[in-house]
Amino acid sequence: MQISYSLELNDACWFLNQAKGLPDIPKTKQLLSRYLRATVVFSWVALEQMLGYAIDEYVANGKLIRASVPSRLRDRLEHVLTMRGNQLDRPLFKKHRDLRNDITHSDGIFTISDVQATYNFCIDTIGAFYPRKVSVTYEDVTYP
Repeated sequence: MQISYSLELNDACWFLNQAKGLPDIPKTKQLLSRYLRATVVFSWVALEQMLGYAIDEYVANGKLIRASVPSRLRDRLEHVLTMRGNQLDRPLFKKHRDLRNDITHSDGIFTISDVQATYNFCIDTIGAFYPRKVSVTYEDVTYP
């Protein structure tokens, strides 16, 4: 079995673990917010990047015609997930996409549990469409 690696997923994991390790004191609020925003951004960058890699691989293997791939992210995800026999949970996608969009369109105040859920959504979605297993390494520990 081939295993793929995503630097962006590793970064998301690192920032999330840093956020979880901060003490809950006023002095760390700004740093916590920075770590949580970085986790969300890196999680979504990884999802979009890995989707592009998956599409490239499916096209190269003749399993997909590039012209048939929709341009909107949600539609591309649905297209590739369907090829793999999976479905996109649209309400869950919207919830986590909205959290990502809140970084630029609001004050971007998140909880660790909200960000953990977004990270999990992105990594689980990648696992559902990517043709190989994707691993994340944090502190020399590899997560399947």
